[in-house]
Amino acid sequence: GAGRIGNIIAEKLLEEDKSKGKTRLFSKLKAKRFSDFTIIDSNEDLTKAAADKFPQARVMRGDASDEAFLREENIDSYDLAICATHNHEMNMVLAAYLESLGVMQSISLVSSAAFGEIAKKLGIDVPVPLRDAVVDSIMSHLRGKSVKEIHTVTTGELEVVECEINPSSKILGKTLKEIADPGNFLVLMNKNRNTEVYSIANGNTQISSGDHVVLITKSENSKKVLNYFSGSLE
Repeated sequence: GAGRIGNIIAEKLLEEDKSKGKTRLFSKLKAKRFSDFTIIDSNEDLTKAAADKFPQARVMRGDASDEAFLREENIDSYDLAICATHNHEMNMVLAAYLESLGVMQSISLVSSAAFGEIAKKLGIDVPVPLRDAVVDSIMSHLRGKSVKEIHTVTTGELEVVECEINPSSKILGKTLKEIADPGNFLVLMNKNRNTEVYSIANGNTQISSGDHVVLITKSENSKKVLNYFSGSLE
């Protein structure tokens, strides 16, 4: 898709490829030149605009459900298909169809978590519920400046949260094994203030002001846990 969401995805992937050589999304795949990054849409105006905006990508006008077109363009040899059109049901069908033709992995934008479960049963590797993503984004803002990202999982029962540690935090200078609270939260990763690299946290990881931590907690305990880590919800 070369619509609004497709453009955002292309911007992020091609921007990261330019600055880092390859993206985290493709880190487990063999590195490939991004001349193999292809955008397909059936709308002539959208494909022309995408071709002008992304000269480093292949942009084609065509029907992604047309097997003859896909075979001719060797789409079946691609590592990954991202189906992100405005038609969410079609995204699921296309993702499953492309995998059946030989595409190794698929990501599909779907409307909700319920459709996400259906997509998984169709064999789609990563369904992305748009409704949940919007809710998560809103929640991230409502929880305060210290909260950078929130992603709900298991139909909202758990939250994966990235928060910044403030100078007023109660955990400054402590190691994770000193503040461990099994069953209440689990710290997954941390990023030191002066770096952009995340690392897997362990019991000896020490938290400093300005660090970012990624943790998982029950949604019902989220506010209390975030207040404990960040020092403030304001």
